[in-house]
Amino acid sequence: MTQHSTPPDHHSPARLLRTLLGAAVALLMFSTAAPAAQAQLGTPGVPLNSQEEGARDTPEDEDPSGDDGDDVDPGADNAPEPEYEDAELLLVMDASGSMNAEDAGGQTRIAAAKDALTDVANSLEDHQEVGLRIFSGEVTDSSVPEACEDSHLAVEIGTDNREELTGAIDDYEAVGAMTPIAYALERAAEDFSGEGSRTIVLVSDGEENCNPDPCEAAQALMEQGIDLQIHTVGFNIDEQDSDSAAARSQLQCIAEAGGGDYYDATDAETLTVVLERLSLRAFEPFQLEGEEVEGATEIHGELPELHSEGQYLDTIHPEGRYYSIPRTIEDSTIHVGLVTLRDLDSERAFTHITARLGTPDWNGDHHGACESVYLTETSQARAALLRAGGMTSVPDPGGIHEDCGSTDELILNVTLEEDDEAYEGKPYEIVVWEEPPAENAEELAEGASGPIRDYEWFDMSPDPENAAEVLGGNSFNNAVALEPGSTYAGTALLGESQVFRVPVEWGEQLQVEVVFPEEPDISSPGHIGGSDLQVISPYRADVVPNPHQANHNYAYYGINFGSGGPQTAQVQTYPVLYGNRRPNNFTREEIGNSAVAGDYFVVVNVGAHSDPNTAALLPFYLHVETFSADTAGEVVPVYAETDSAEDQEDCSARDQEDGCAPPTEDGASEDEEPAAEDSREEEDQQPAPASEPDTPAEETEEEPVAAEQTGVFSGTTGLLLGLVALGLLLLAGGGIILARALRRS
Repeated sequence: MTQHSTPPDHHSPARLLRTLLGAAVALLMFSTAAPAAQAQLGTPGVPLNSQEEGARDTPEDEDPSGDDGDDVDPGADNAPEPEYEDAELLLVMDASGSMNAEDAGGQTRIAAAKDALTDVANSLEDHQEVGLRIFSGEVTDSSVPEACEDSHLAVEIGTDNREELTGAIDDYEAVGAMTPIAYALERAAEDFSGEGSRTIVLVSDGEENCNPDPCEAAQALMEQGIDLQIHTVGFNIDEQDSDSAAARSQLQCIAEAGGGDYYDATDAETLTVVLERLSLRAFEPFQLEGEEVEGATEIHGELPELHSEGQYLDTIHPEGRYYSIPRTIEDSTIHVGLVTLRDLDSERAFTHITARLGTPDWNGDHHGACESVYLTETSQARAALLRAGGMTSVPDPGGIHEDCGSTDELILNVTLEEDDEAYEGKPYEIVVWEEPPAENAEELAEGASGPIRDYEWFDMSPDPENAAEVLGGNSFNNAVALEPGSTYAGTALLGESQVFRVPVEWGEQLQVEVVFPEEPDISSPGHIGGSDLQVISPYRADVVPNPHQANHNYAYYGINFGSGGPQTAQVQTYPVLYGNRRPNNFTREEIGNSAVAGDYFVVVNVGAHSDPNTAALLPFYLHVETFSADTAGEVVPVYAETDSAEDQEDCSARDQEDGCAPPTEDGASEDEEPAAEDSREEEDQQPAPASEPDTPAEETEEEPVAAEQTGVFSGTTGLLLGLVALGLLLLAGGGIILARALRRS
């Protein structure tokens, strides 16, 4: 007899209750795990894209760097190596027999040169590419042809070669019979490799006595299209000696032809400073930089356009240059700055280079211009090496020149007012910034008023004993950053300008003090040319263009080393306020030049001595400090949207296939999702030479965040699911207990 087992009844109450119990447990586990899954997707309130950019799951046994992890320091800075300027420097040194003569310090010139070179070698960074070439260092017989080809590369141009340099310097002896400067320059040009900026620093105490002419050789090198500068140093050249005077003239000619500078050095100390200065400059940006542009020489016709946030480079033309600057934002303020270098060969103390702004119907003359400024050499003689000027085109509703501040295009003209051949063909730099209007203009503090002498000079606390050593740049492009409230110690050469930059926020005043504590240790210090202190705005306007007009205890009339004793100069700016801007600023009113926040430039200018053979190092202390002005009202402008006029056109009138859609009420296009990433990109495109104000954004669109408040993983949904699961669990458990009790009975 076959016994059949009873098949399970899938529809029995017990089976149904057990199934219900399993589902409840699974549902409860699912609702519990959901918040953890949500946490992995995104932290509440943190944009998803932020986490996506910064996170990647990595196995515990895998080093994210790709290395085995043995040498990784968790606390180390693993940032990539910085990119350095592609630059090479070659020192070209004279080793002729005359270098055995004594210098002004009582040691031989060759010994002083070796001391200076050693100091320079020890100051080099490992990444800097430097080499050493010697001329007149081997052939002692002037009658042999080889004497005029006596030059060799002692150390090839390379990085981290400090030991090679110091070894070659130790072997450097003054034995040569001739001085083949031209030959050394020609060979030096072959020592460079690749592309990038190249610098030659040539030191000699004498004149070329071979052929060809070294000045012509330098000119020929420059005509090869090499990105090259040639600086020369005349070492202990006697002004009273006619041969020495000819040597200086020749070295000056080489520097001019090579686009560089000439320096005098009298002993090891001054030679060291000069070589260190030039070595440092070789790895900095050139003094004038920008996108090359060629302005038109006639105002009528097609003009090259200069755009906001642009920096441009052109050359002075005797007939003037003209450019177009489009205004792309309604009611915007347009700032224009220009910089050129003082030409040492100019016979004029003040050659006027004038910049003007006008409307499209302007004919280019002075009377019809909207703005005008001289690129001055400051009021103190010819101390400043940088000639700068800034202009601002400000909206002026109802004003005399209302059209200047509302026109869609401004015309920029740069003119050489006098017939001065020294400046023809010289480069100049143009910077442009279009500043959006302030949406909160009516709430902003009123602009400054009255002469600067009416403003209180705040007490400062310079600390010379703990001053940090500093060497300023030689242009606005390589200005050295200073921290407000700090004191710095530096040294200045005669005929040198040093440039620094200091951040100044909205509503702040900048105060600067420079002190030369010692009288120059030279004969006739009164023959040092006019020296002074400048403060320049972010758009290159002289903040205090006429400091001698200020008539209070902290005014100064320039630095006069001839008066004896310590020399002090102080400059104070107006509070930096949006309301300071002035339309039609022909009077160069200094209030209008303190109208934007950002980096303000401090320039210390020391004049040259009337005797070019006189060299000196002048120690100085520099203290900078900013103070919040007591103003009524807000000081930080909230800039308006920066859509151009073209972007604001009605999209329905344009082809939809071009990607244009009519704006919605919230400002976004119908075919465009509002996204914080897009808004950040727009902010990045806004011009901002001034510091970004820390102001709360108005009506900003929320960034997409992790699904916390909506969706199946939201906190509310998870809680409901959990409660339902718990109820089912209790119901199922009770049912099973009841079923077992019934079965037993």
